[in-house]
Amino acid sequence: MVDRFSIKDGMEVVGSDGARVGTVRDVETGRFILHDETGHARDRALMLSRVERVEGNRVHLTETASVVLGGFAERLAEATGDPDPHHPHSPRTAKTALYWALGLFLLLASLALAYCRTTDREEETITAPAQIEPGPVSPAAAGAPLPVQLPNGRQLQLAPDSLALQLRNYLATPDVQAGRSFQFERIHFDTGSAEVLAAEIPAIASVGQVLQAFPNARVRVVGFADARGSAPANADLGLQRAEAVAGLLAGNGVPRDRIETASGGEGAPAATNATAAGQAENRRTELVVTAL
Repeated sequence: MVDRFSIKDGMEVVGSDGARVGTVRDVETGRFILHDETGHARDRALMLSRVERVEGNRVHLTETASVVLGGFAERLAEATGDPDPHHPHSPRTAKTALYWALGLFLLLASLALAYCRTTDREEETITAPAQIEPGPVSPAAAGAPLPVQLPNGRQLQLAPDSLALQLRNYLATPDVQAGRSFQFERIHFDTGSAEVLAAEIPAIASVGQVLQAFPNARVRVVGFADARGSAPANADLGLQRAEAVAGLLAGNGVPRDRIETASGGEGAPAATNATAAGQAENRRTELVVTAL
């Protein structure tokens, strides 16, 4: 038996017929590991007693390559029950193919189920919502004038956000206290002018008709100006604007002795005086209920 130390890893292993069997993978006591480079591609142990000699980088066996490899194939067939596990028609190959087919079927079934669920969700998403018939819109919600009954039996048509309606509701509230201030939000003046525009006269007329229906109410009309010009001039302009509105109230049936006038000048601005829009907001009048 050859010396185990003469066999090195990586040496070529040949049969007694000179045919290549494989290479040495490792050397152990009494045997070495043969790396079979044939179609089986397995590492197998060969006893040192089957080595005839070692020459250079080659290990010569006492048996032919076919015998050595045939012995391995027989032992493999004995262990697996398959005479040729690599043959396409062997039971082992057929079982492997069956496993692959089953796995592929399960994968395709999972993908199909996921697609169906996604399609269902998409159909649910694009389903048109149920049509809801619009209900009737109240006049207040639409901004249309509301019929308002006054204590003197007169009925007015007042906008839901109008000062006249706010004043009427305030004066009709039992035990209400005097002192509330109302702003003529839609009554503004041109720069340097105390003339009420024609389009804004109906709003003042409605306020006059409400005050006429509450004979105990007394009011003060306060006029304002923007900050341009001198303070004395703005004070005079504010008073002129208050007098103009008071005259229109009196023209709609409110006794003049129930109406006071005053000027706020450029003080107490309702908006900034740095912009044209803010200045227009400050050219205004306010109505304060002084007695009920």
